[in-house]
Amino acid sequence: MFLDHNLYMEKIRKLVSESFYIDLRSLALFRVGVGMVCLYDLIMAWTELRIFYTDWGVLPRNLLLEGSGYEYYLWSLHNISGVTAVIHIIFAIHLIVIIMFIVGFKTRFATLMVWIFTISLIARNPTVITGAYVILRLALFWGIFLPLGAKWSIDESLDFKVKKSQIRISSLASFALIFQIISIYFFAGMLKSDPVWEKEFQGVYYALSLDMFATKLGLLIREYPLITTSLTIFTIWVQRIGILLLISPIKSSLLRIIGIIAFIFFHIGLWSTMHIGWFQAISIACLAIFVPSSFWVWISKLLSNSKRNNLIIYYDDDCAFCKRTVFILKGLFLIGKTKMIPAQSDKKKFEIMTKKNSWIVVDQYRNKHYGFEGLIYVFSCSPILFPLKYISHIKIFIKFGEMLYRNIANNRTKMSKITNFLTMKPNKTDLPYKPFFNILISLLIIYTFSWNITSLVNVNKEDNEEKLYLTHSIYWIGPTFQIMQYWGLFAPYPMTDDGWIVIPAKTSTGRELDLLTGLPVSWDKPDYVAGEFPNNRWRKYFSNLRTENYEEHRRYFGRYLCREWNRNNTNGEYLKTFDIYFIIERTTPPEEESPILSPWKIWNHRCY
Repeated sequence: MFLDHNLYMEKIRKLVSESFYIDLRSLALFRVGVGMVCLYDLIMAWTELRIFYTDWGVLPRNLLLEGSGYEYYLWSLHNISGVTAVIHIIFAIHLIVIIMFIVGFKTRFATLMVWIFTISLIARNPTVITGAYVILRLALFWGIFLPLGAKWSIDESLDFKVKKSQIRISSLASFALIFQIISIYFFAGMLKSDPVWEKEFQGVYYALSLDMFATKLGLLIREYPLITTSLTIFTIWVQRIGILLLISPIKSSLLRIIGIIAFIFFHIGLWSTMHIGWFQAISIACLAIFVPSSFWVWISKLLSNSKRNNLIIYYDDDCAFCKRTVFILKGLFLIGKTKMIPAQSDKKKFEIMTKKNSWIVVDQYRNKHYGFEGLIYVFSCSPILFPLKYISHIKIFIKFGEMLYRNIANNRTKMSKITNFLTMKPNKTDLPYKPFFNILISLLIIYTFSWNITSLVNVNKEDNEEKLYLTHSIYWIGPTFQIMQYWGLFAPYPMTDDGWIVIPAKTSTGRELDLLTGLPVSWDKPDYVAGEFPNNRWRKYFSNLRTENYEEHRRYFGRYLCREWNRNNTNGEYLKTFDIYFIIERTTPPEEESPILSPWKIWNHRCY
């Protein structure tokens, strides 16, 4: 009886493990994907740093900290100064840790730091934050507890010990990340509980009727009821039950691949029809954790060929820089069968290396390649870097490459000292203090699940007194560490009003113009409303600016416009007055005519 019980529990354990495992190569793909999203967002934010993240811009720190919409739990490193130069330094540090995260250098530390800088950036200006940031900060948070640098990382490349045979992880941390991702879809689907989604199947029509978000393809699709009805049904059910494909313990590999494809099509559909920032990019990056081990076996076979499998690199074992470089090159860009051999282990090869002052790259035909030409050949063997082989046809690049290689070869001792931070040491991927962190992760899973449950319970309650909230004694954990969450995009009912901004202004010369376009004021509806917004940050900012919670922000936006205009126009013409209008357009049911547009003056400003 006891034996039967043990066998039964072992089967349960295997089923759970099969449902919630993550292949370490998939975890590496997740790291790179999330890192690239972080890099893209930082670069985009950097282009508008002075506008959105300094005291010169639309949200100085005094407004942020005193504003009615600010939670005192939130904290931000970016609040240490409002000076543009200081924020540039903070952005530069942020960039460094993102690059460390992408290449997997000191990966756990880099993950922690990227998470800190990300939630700091979010807290510095909540007016431009979209749902994409929620997924990003949660992905980074749970990634702290996982071995993101176990594969395809500098940390792994510099591990001089025999490589571990482990290729996947099944732990509380992997469960937490998987549970988080499937919760996003499940609760997003369940919160769409209004009949417009569940019975009338017009949810997608209403979403695409928001002209400030709809792409040109979205505007076209919304005119075809059959398509919008089908997309509504697909959206509801892929979110609610599609997650079962991702965590099925039976036919796990096949169903995971089918599930990933289904969700990628779902996100591509959203991407092509709606302007909602990089929401789809971070969502697809998170789906990488579900890529099954069998996929990587198939990819390895597909990428293997005689040229790649028979590549041999002889390096100078006495040169720390040389050793680090070739190991990183192999770990990040070459297939596992590439042989790395110290030239000192072969007398003839060592003599050749010394004479040529170069590494030795041996191809499948036993031909030898040296210097920069050898590097080009290595590039040609890489499944990732192979396009770089085409620079061998450009003579100026070859000359520059050879010169650079000779300079480095002649200064190997100096280069070894410069790269001393790249230490050859074991890659410790196990979570330290495991019992403590397992308890912490368990509590955090319950806590974040509670946020989602309360949102589901409250979805149809209009009276705040009837709503269920977390007690104050534990509520603070969510905003402090930014693990709070709500997945109510277009739920329970899609927005039914949107519009665009018009800012009629008068200058000191009496000239009248629209401050946003620089053209004469027009109250007509633009041909393409979404194109009126420079990017998603401005789209979100203007969307918030019209709401009651952000009324006090309008004055500071007005001051910003005055400063910018008068700073950039040095011809003696300065800005005197302007009004800010939000042109409201309400969405009507498909069978009704579009309503008359309603200009709403939300602010009047006089420059002084």
